Amino acid sequence: MSDVHATPFVLITGNARSGTTFVSSQLARKFDIAIPVESFFIPHFERYAGLFSILGRGDSRLLAQAVQDYLEISLYAGTRSPAPQSMLLNSLLSTIYRQRATLSNCHGYSEFLNELFRLYAEEQGASRWGEKGMNYELERLERYDRCLNHMKVLHIVRDGRDVALSWMREWFGPKSVAESAMLWRRHVLHYRAWGNQNPDRYFEVRYEDFLARPDSILSAIGMFFELNPIESDAGSTLTDSLRHEVWARNLRRPIMKENSNKWIREMSSRDVALFESIAGDALNRFGYSPATESRYSKLFVRRLQGYVLRLADSNFYRRKIRRHLPLVLIVSRLIAYRFVSFLIDRFVVRGVRVVEVK
Repeated sequence: MSDVHATPFVLITGNARSGTTFVSSQLARKFDIAIPVESFFIPHFERYAGLFSILGRGDSRLLAQAVQDYLEISLYAGTRSPAPQSMLLNSLLSTIYRQRATLSNCHGYSEFLNELFRLYAEEQGASRWGEKGMNYELERLERYDRCLNHMKVLHIVRDGRDVALSWMREWFGPKSVAESAMLWRRHVLHYRAWGNQNPDRYFEVRYEDFLARPDSILSAIGMFFELNPIESDAGSTLTDSLRHEVWARNLRRPIMKENSNKWIREMSSRDVALFESIAGDALNRFGYSPATESRYSKLFVRRLQGYVLRLADSNFYRRKIRRHLPLVLIVSRLIAYRFVSFLIDRFVVRGVRVVEVK
């Protein structure tokens, strides 16, 4: 097993999928770092990492199979990609398929996780590796930190009003301005609080600043994370793997400096006031000017309304179920209860054929 403990893991996180992916793709163009398509599984499996310390012999094989199951569901059923083969080639799934025997020799979740990303980077010809992560439900950075070696965090912050517009267009995202405001506020304040406690491992970038000064900010990111620049600027595997995704179409274009402040044109004044009444304090902390007068006296009422809307939204429960899907996968494999696997295949994967890497 290769020693990966001396290589810091780069976690690129934020509250807008398109912004996080765009910055990640630019990093992959400029520096010697491998970033796969978003995997989602790291914090979800961390909840149950303790299982693998008590299962005994064969636990790593079970872990590899459970992670493979999760990634297959996420890639083929969750993304609904029209071209899954292109994404598979730049997914951690391809590494699991090829390196299953090696990964099965790992001891515990942390070693498995770090070896998986190291092997992926090796296959991509890179010396550093990282993960871009964006969850609508807040996943605390402590979950990542417990299982990733020497983790360093690149936090991409975007104006919460633009984030709300983006989130509410997703079928699995929050469906109200109130819920979007609450989630955005929790995200950015949690990440900054973690950064204040770990200043040597945290780098914060506003997405709007990146659009205005991409070269200087990329240079600063490279220096902070000690990334090696690469000679070729032809493109990145991350960009190539997402070329069929509608939401990622801007990755193939030159940097669009005007891709900000969409809320001014697209959000109603009532929704702006609602968002700012809930998250106005966080907007101010991150340098975004509220457009309406402060209405903090109504904060409790607005939050209560948001929670009611949240509980009425079926997508909220679907996201919760997904967070605990690793437990279902692990237990079903452990007790060989084929009926559970059948239900997953029939009603979650919905018969989507897994494309094996030749």
